[in-house]
Amino acid sequence: MSNLNYRPIDPEGVVSLAARRKSGGPPGGDDLEARVTALEADMKEIKGDLKKLLIDAAEIKGRVTHMTVKSDIEAVKGELSSKISTVSGDLTNKITGVSGELTTKITGVSGDLSTKMAASTGDISSKVENLSGQMKGTLTFWQFIVIAGALLAIVLRWPELFRIVHPG
Repeated sequence: MSNLNYRPIDPEGVVSLAARRKSGGPPGGDDLEARVTALEADMKEIKGDLKKLLIDAAEIKGRVTHMTVKSDIEAVKGELSSKISTVSGDLTNKITGVSGELTTKITGVSGDLSTKMAASTGDISSKVENLSGQMKGTLTFWQFIVIAGALLAIVLRWPELFRIVHPG
């Protein structure tokens, strides 16, 4: 506000105001004009400030209407929870299906391997027995060679062995 000349009102001033009103003159004297002019100037300033505040309030209102509110967040939270549950259920079903398929395939492969191993074991056993029979005849030949070699060594070393037994 501008500089206003405020004066305390004394009882004499009040009486003189009443007297002025009766006479048709403006109450308050000559400085009333100055005070009204100052108030009008202040009102222009207040109106300018009020217009700026109204513009700012409209801008804030526009922003607030576009802001997310708690109900919007709750709705999105509900949608996400529902979608997560759906995806979780789908994944559980798929994992269960894949687990079943793997179990079936592993069981099938295990059965095939067991059958093939049993057939191979019988085949290997027959081949080992066949080799064993062939080796029996061969071992007799090798035994003969070893015995013949031992006898030849004894005959060739006979004089040395004889001296060791009868030192003479």
